[in-house]
Parts: sequence; structure tokens; C-alpha cells
Amino acid sequence: LLVALVKTVTNNVIVTDLFLLFTGMTGLLFTLKKIIKALELNPVFQCIIWIILATNPSAFSAIGLSDLYGCLFCLWSTFLCISYLNSFQQNKTIPLFASLIFFLPAAFRYQYYPVIFAFPLFLIIAGRVTLQPNLVRKGFYSFFLVTLFLGLQSLFLSYHTNSIVYANDPKGFFPANLVFMYPVFIKALINSSYFENRMLEFFEWFNLPYLIVNLTLMVIVYLFLTRYFIIRFRMIRNVLNEFIDKKKILLQFLFFIVASAVIFTLAAASLIYNNRSKTFGGWTYVNEARYFMVPVLLILPMLLKLIQEKFKRISLLSILLGIAMLYNVALWCKFVYNIISDNLSKKEVQNIADRAFIHNKILNLQKNPLPVIVSYTEPYFAFFPIQERYAITKKINILLDSGYKTTEPVQLLIITEKNPLQNVTDFLFRNNATAIYTGQQCKLFYLVVEKNSSSK
Repeated sequence: LLVALVKTVTNNVIVTDLFLLFTGMTGLLFTLKKIIKALELNPVFQCIIWIILATNPSAFSAIGLSDLYGCLFCLWSTFLCISYLNSFQQNKTIPLFASLIFFLPAAFRYQYYPVIFAFPLFLIIAGRVTLQPNLVRKGFYSFFLVTLFLGLQSLFLSYHTNSIVYANDPKGFFPANLVFMYPVFIKALINSSYFENRMLEFFEWFNLPYLIVNLTLMVIVYLFLTRYFIIRFRMIRNVLNEFIDKKKILLQFLFFIVASAVIFTLAAASLIYNNRSKTFGGWTYVNEARYFMVPVLLILPMLLKLIQEKFKRISLLSILLGIAMLYNVALWCKFVYNIISDNLSKKEVQNIADRAFIHNKILNLQKNPLPVIVSYTEPYFAFFPIQERYAITKKINILLDSGYKTTEPVQLLIITEKNPLQNVTDFLFRNNATAIYTGQQCKLFYLVVEKNSSSK
């Protein structure tokens, strides 16, 4: 809907995409700056945050507009909660407007459905802790409005799509999916992707032990933070009416519950819904970095705030933080050097060449009046800036498993690995698909699917 509204003004899908991307990133960074300032971090730690984010862009990899704006409104909601804690700004924010902002993350991504209730619930808790009955009333008022907005959206989606969320995967109980949890606490501080890729090149068995260590680390960190906040809330009883001290505790708690709400929602979805390939290691909700943008952007300043408060002098944690920052900077410098000197790995060069060919092929096929539909195994080769009469459907193995039906003739492009799976090969053979490109990292097949065709 947002893309459609802006496109009516620009009348160009690429300009629309770039405009929304620039606006969203600007708003996100501006809101994050406000949040960091509210935490009262010293200038050194503020500088460290921006250096880590600039040299460790893992959370921003492969994001879409829905991911970006969902994260933006989640951070904006966090900032509004902080503003409500400030007695000077408490009466300046209209509850109706704040409630709309609280709801908007769920309007962009359904992973935020449970998360949006954390904001009004925090206002209720904060009002009780700081003895502000007006804040408690606004919290209940906001909770009602957020529930109303979400209910209206659910009715709208149910009427038009017969579903309030896009989740058609088989249901059950799948704890093995959590093994592949995105290393949010590690990657909030360190750009570990380079290390992971190098280790996988030399040791094929490395991935599973690494993921188990990551999951264990997450459990340990969560136990530590839970214990920390239990102790801090017990301390509030002894703070008496010192509002400033209570506010510091509540701000840290706000960051913790919002980040936790996102992580636990993704974990719950991965436990309930089976991965889409139905094999160990297939895609689940806890795999992708873009889903963890909010936790990363809140955990980083929260951890630095804890270090600043708990360790007044140089400590082991401060040294480790410095090493992490230097590692990120060194890796970023190497990345810049590789680009300037064109010192790319063989695989990267091959990927770029294959992607360029596929992009040009899509542009040529768009001259045909039939729409172009793409199915794939690797997203890198399929996702391009929005094009007219161009759509990306499910991964090929998922598409073949679920089936498809067309209401009009389409051009179907199928991007596979060099050695496609047997079921994919059988499908291509049955439908007389033409192999139009064999690259270094992928193959490209083409067929025209007639009107009212079905795979089942």
C-alpha cells in the first residue's frame, strides 16, 4: 500500500523504491540516535555504537521495505515510551497518535503482532513503578487502541486473503529448528560472517557445532539478563521516590522486553511451523538477519549501558569490546580495499557474472507481453529492483511440493543450482523446460506456462 501511494506520485517503481529506502533508513538512524541519547551513554560509548553499526552491517543485509519500516516503527514506539517517562514530555504526546505508532510494526510484518502489546504494557508497568496514575491510564487506553487497530487489520486481511498471517507451513512441534537461530548476541557486536564463511570452506562440519554454541550462549546471556533485571526491580523498592534512578532501570528493562518479544515470537513461530524444505537445516523464522534488526539495534546500546554502569574502570569486558570494534574496523577496511583493487574471491566474481546475465535476461523477457515469474533456489540470483510485470514466487522445491495454478499465460524462469535435485529435474523434463544458461554457480531454465495450467 505504501509503495502504491508513493508510486502514484513518482510514476516510477525504481525511484519509488529508492525514495522509500532512503526515507526509511534516514528515519531509522535518526530515531536510533534519539534512543541512544536518552540512555545517557557517554560520548565514547556513543561513538563505539556508530562504529560497530557502520562496520558490522549484518542486520541490514537483504532487508526489504517491510523489514525496514517495521523496524523503524518499532524503534519509534520505543522512543515514545521513553518520552512518556519524561515528565516534561508526558502530556505533549497524544495517546491516539502514540497508539497508532505502536500498532504500525504489525502493519508491515506479522512477526510484530505480539510485540506491539509490549509498548502499552510497559507504560502500565512504568506508571505503577514511578507512581504516575496518569501514565497507567494512558497505558490502558493505548492497549485498547492497539488491540482495536490489530483487530481491524485482522478482519480486513481475513476478508480479502482468508488469512491474517502468511504462514501456510505444516504445524506441529519442531524444536530442532531453533538450532539454526541467528546469532543475534554475537552479531550485535561482531561481523562474524567472514569468519563463518572461511571456516565452512575448510571444515564442512563446522556449521552445526557453531550453531549449538550460539544457542547455548543465547541461553546463558538471557539467564544473566533475567537475573540482572530481577535484582534491579527488587532494588527499586529501596529507591523510594528517586524518579531518575527508577527511570534508568525502566529504560534498560524496556530495551530488554522489546528485543525479547521479537526473539521469542520468532522462536515460537519456528517451533510451531515446520521449515519449508521439511529437512534438517531448512528455512525457518529464526534464520534470517533481517528479522532480528530490532533486537540487534536495541541489544547493542543496552549492553554498552550495562558495561558503562557496572564497570567504571577498564575491565575485561571493555577490552573485549575494544577488540571486537578493532576487528570490525579491520574487516571493513579489507572489504573497502577488495572493492577498490577489484580483489574479489573467485566465487564472488562468478556470482556477480551469473546475476548480471540473469538480470539482462529478465529485462529482455519483459519485452514479451507475458508476465515473468521467477522461482529459484538461491535468492541472490532472483531478487532485483521492482520491475513491471515481474514477480518472484516460492523456492522451486517448495513450489513443486505445494503446487501452483495459473489464471493467465506466464513466462516461468527457474534458477537452480548447478546440479538440481531430482524432483526439480523431473519437473523440468516433464514440462520441456529449455536450459538457456549454465553459469559458474547456477543454471537458468525457461518455459511458458499456459492459462489454467496446474502442477497437480
